[in-house]
This record gives sequence, structure tokens and C-alpha cells, in this order.
Amino acid sequence: MLLEPMQLSRLGKGLIVLSIAISVYEIYNADDKISESGR
Repeated sequence: MLLEPMQLSRLGKGLIVLSIAISVYEIYNADDKISESGR
């Protein structure tokens, strides 16, 4: 494997944080926040 375990866990955490950030960003920018978050 090319990646060290430490790099891999850091990458995994980064992806989780990124996906959460995108979700929050989309909900925040949605015109109808209630229906958007319920999707």
C-alpha cells in the first residue's frame, strides 16, 4: 500500500469533515431549510 496508516486515517477524517461541511453548507443556502434538511 502506498499510504501510511496515519495518512489514511487523516484522509478519512478529512473526507468526513468535508462531507459534513458540504451538507451544512447546502442546508444553510437552501431557500426552504426545513424541506431541504428533511430530504
